[in-house]
Amino acid sequence: MMIEDVYCSENSAALGERLYGTAVYTQVWFLLEYRPAWAARATENQDNELPLAVQNWLRQQVAGVENGRLQFIKQTKRSGNLAFFVAVLNGDAPRLYEFSLASYDDLFAIDIEALVAGNGRYDAYRRTEPLYLVCTHGKRDRCCAKFGLVFYNLLANVVGEQAWQVSHLGGHRFAVTLLTLPEGVIYGRLQPTDIPRLVAAQRNGDLLLDRLRGQTRYEPLLQTADYFLRHETGVLGVAAFRAVSGGETAVNQWHYTFIDCQHQTHTVAFAQQPDPLTVLDGCGKEKYKTSYAFALATQAERIEN
Repeated sequence: MMIEDVYCSENSAALGERLYGTAVYTQVWFLLEYRPAWAARATENQDNELPLAVQNWLRQQVAGVENGRLQFIKQTKRSGNLAFFVAVLNGDAPRLYEFSLASYDDLFAIDIEALVAGNGRYDAYRRTEPLYLVCTHGKRDRCCAKFGLVFYNLLANVVGEQAWQVSHLGGHRFAVTLLTLPEGVIYGRLQPTDIPRLVAAQRNGDLLLDRLRGQTRYEPLLQTADYFLRHETGVLGVAAFRAVSGGETAVNQWHYTFIDCQHQTHTVAFAQQPDPLTVLDGCGKEKYKTSYAFALATQAERIEN
């Protein structure tokens, strides 16, 4: 079969590449409605038609926070004011803010530094309803157009305006990939049949473990530890654990400590496995990525309460 005929997401799934520990590490999400067609690098200045002053403002805000990321969003046939969301995941509880813009110039009145710091003058903009953001960025990779758009339309039939299309989230080989806010959870390999349990899990404050790529407030290795902790304990509440310490203990071995709501500690030790997979890193081109699996280090070290 020609490489042009292979979908990278189907290649990844067929090879059994792990999902967990593959989410982008992002603690402040900027989500701006942009209705024109998205170019391949949509949020980069040369690939969109936003006014230069707006582009510069967005770049400054993202650079001015730790682990910030800009995404474009849109909904089918939406008109009227433009939406702008900011999700802050760097504290004890996630916060999601929603703004309605008459024009992009309205962005300049928002003090992002104060908002991220939790200044009370932005409490009126807090949003309590969740967002489901489905990557449909076909100009970045065709998997997201072929599989993501179908999923978005079906999801929108269930959750209505809580569903948005979003630009490249990273990892198109895991399509359908989706971000939920305010919790900041990224899922992958979603199928239309997953929609009822995805929505139920989100409404219950739980993780859908078999589709989990990671909580974006954590860097990838910590996402991996969090996945193993949930897998071993069966505790799926997004807010059930908080990472308190950890890191590499030997070459390709890690140990992390979490605390739960009852102030009990849980430790997870895991190691990188040999013999990595070689997977397609995109559709239609000879570009590959090396992907390693991980495993809990020993039976004795799996989870200690």
